Amino acid sequence: MSNQLVRAVLLIEDSEQDVFLFKRALSKAGFEGKLHVVDSVVAALDHLRVHDTPDLIVSDNALKGSCGLDVLKIIRAEPGWQQVPVVIYSSAISPADATRAIDSGATACIEKAVGLSDLVAQVRQLLEHMRPPS
Repeated sequence: MSNQLVRAVLLIEDSEQDVFLFKRALSKAGFEGKLHVVDSVVAALDHLRVHDTPDLIVSDNALKGSCGLDVLKIIRAEPGWQQVPVVIYSSAISPADATRAIDSGATACIEKAVGLSDLVAQVRQLLEHMRPPS
């Protein structure tokens, strides 16, 4: 990803295997930014409160004890985080859940079965088309 700015991505994923695959796919795509990984909605909110706001949030929809839509609703309700693009992805997301995610403010909703290449392509597109911070 040829972007002069170092971009930060927050990945909310509770599967170590999926984290490994996502990191590897981003690396192969040339991502040179910062990737922060948390494994729950609570950890994501803690991270967002303590660290600089990421340029992009990617969240699994099926998290232990919660779902990506939960964190999405909280992010969209918080003034400092409302403009951050959020991509929801899941191995089994129904059309109704995908519609609910988009209606709740998700930038995109991607099925894991489609493959990481589509997710990485979406990440690349979102990061490359961002305006530089003012």
